[in-house]
Amino acid sequence: GSSNLHFIESKWSKSEYVKCMEKTKLKDEASKFYPQEAYYITDNDSTHNSSFAQKWLSDNKINVIKLPPNSNDLNVIEHYWYALKKRHANFHLKGDKMKLKAQEIFKNMDASFAKNLIKSMKNRIRNIINSRG
Repeated sequence: GSSNLHFIESKWSKSEYVKCMEKTKLKDEASKFYPQEAYYITDNDSTHNSSFAQKWLSDNKINVIKLPPNSNDLNVIEHYWYALKKRHANFHLKGDKMKLKAQEIFKNMDASFAKNLIKSMKNRIRNIINSRG
């Protein structure tokens, strides 16, 4: 993996969401891999779309793409999470053991995997448009 894996223990507030983006240095991480233009992709979670979070993203000059409802095929993290689980047959682990194993797998995943997923977005979008989805 190219950055850290973060676990969310429960539903979080808009301020916790922004703190996480600050703590993870979202802007720095994005510009490290895509210095010309990086995008932050969000789903329809109310925390992501809160005016508080949107203001933080705007103030930090982070480009945002909001996904339509039920668009897992366009959500890169869903594909990444699927691959992470697929690489470990014992993903039935619970608690701290599961977190440690997930972090180990994440750290050992090839960064090109994430980049290829992102590059595939153009074709994914085109396929959805062509199928009138």
